[in-house]
Amino acid sequence: MKVTALIALISGGNDGVHLAIGPRCGSLGGSFADVSAGVVLRNYRTIVAFGDSYTDGGKHDGSPLDPPVLVPPDVLAGGRSTNGLVWVEHLANDVSATIKDYAIAGACTDLSLWPSNPRKVDFLMESKYGSTPMLYASHNFRSRLVDTFLGQNNNLDPDTTLYAIFFGIK
Repeated sequence: MKVTALIALISGGNDGVHLAIGPRCGSLGGSFADVSAGVVLRNYRTIVAFGDSYTDGGKHDGSPLDPPVLVPPDVLAGGRSTNGLVWVEHLANDVSATIKDYAIAGACTDLSLWPSNPRKVDFLMESKYGSTPMLYASHNFRSRLVDTFLGQNNNLDPDTTLYAIFFGIK
């Protein structure tokens, strides 16, 4: 079926805007699922977060986060790359959950995908040459963040714990 579209204003009339091509469209098929069906956010008591600066609340060991306060000349509000709360803090506040934040600014999912990453930090904080832990320069981390989390023996209830992994844009 050939589709040619014109954008017409409901108030009547066409301002001359139209598609420059006439794409051929097939029939829409497949099954759809709501992957969040049955998920009730208010049931979560703990949020465990991994990621980059979009998620980094200033601590990288799951401990309580400092308030997002700017103290000049430091431009990091409580260690964050922003001047306020990061998204996962807003989520935790909305559902009254405790946050355990292991995110770190500059991290990527895998250094082999971005070898020129100036921070040399990835999700597991492993060197692409083996399991040698990377050194996070400004915080002197010598262990992997996931290992830090796993080594804490948190005993978190799987029914009330949300795990968030978020990596942003590069």
